[in-house]
Amino acid sequence: MKPTRDDHVTRAGWGAMACGALLGVLGALVAWAPAHWLAAALAHGSAGHVLLDDARGTVWSGSARLLLTGGPGSTDRAALPGRVDWQITLAPPQPRLQLHLPCCAAQPLAVTVTPGVASARLQLGASALQLPAAWLSGLGT
Repeated sequence: MKPTRDDHVTRAGWGAMACGALLGVLGALVAWAPAHWLAAALAHGSAGHVLLDDARGTVWSGSARLLLTGGPGSTDRAALPGRVDWQITLAPPQPRLQLHLPCCAAQPLAVTVTPGVASARLQLGASALQLPAAWLSGLGT
């Protein structure tokens, strides 16, 4: 039996629906990516020296306990008192990270990234940040 024009339209319709469903799932996965993915990326990127413990929320808006460690195999570890909240915005032209450190800063700390052709520029907002000296002992100092 020879395929008809309606068979091709039906196959094309199913393909478009499958493609749309896949794009929807990928979009939802990005939008609702769990905060522990960010914690894993930070731990890997810092070679285990900076950890987000008990991460909650999403990659884009969440909270965790911020720990400094001496790295893999080290017993040195120190946590900031309380939790750190973050908000990541990717809106053009400058992606922005806002950190709220209730223990150490009266105002949220804003970090903006200015992308460039060969490099990117990182800029910290003008917030007073007072970190406990004992916290640095977590790095093994």
